Amino acid sequence: MSKLIKKSVIYLSDNAVKRISHLMKLNKDNDIIGVRFGLKSRGCNGKSYNLSYLKKDDINKYDENIVIDNIHISIDSKAIIHILGTRVDYVDTPISSEFVFNNPNSKGTCGCGESFNV
Repeated sequence: MSKLIKKSVIYLSDNAVKRISHLMKLNKDNDIIGVRFGLKSRGCNGKSYNLSYLKKDDINKYDENIVIDNIHISIDSKAIIHILGTRVDYVDTPISSEFVFNNPNSKGTCGCGESFNV
């Protein structure tokens, strides 16, 4: 007998969760409960990731909404098909500090890494 396994829309590393938590604490707006992941049409390859703070009143019932370590993560319903299975990490090196997206649906990225296509 096989088991039904639900695939997560996105996976966040411990470092990504810690960084989101840290950024939320730095923000003075007490209404922020998490972050919203989405996509914007831009760049030379068509799509780029968009992260924004999430307030309780901004939760959309049509989006994918999860809670990780008391941080609300909302994924724009229009972006889900393009980011399904994406792994999000936060990398801090002497040269840069950034969220890194490993998207299995991406067919290519631009040279600077700002945008991708599916």
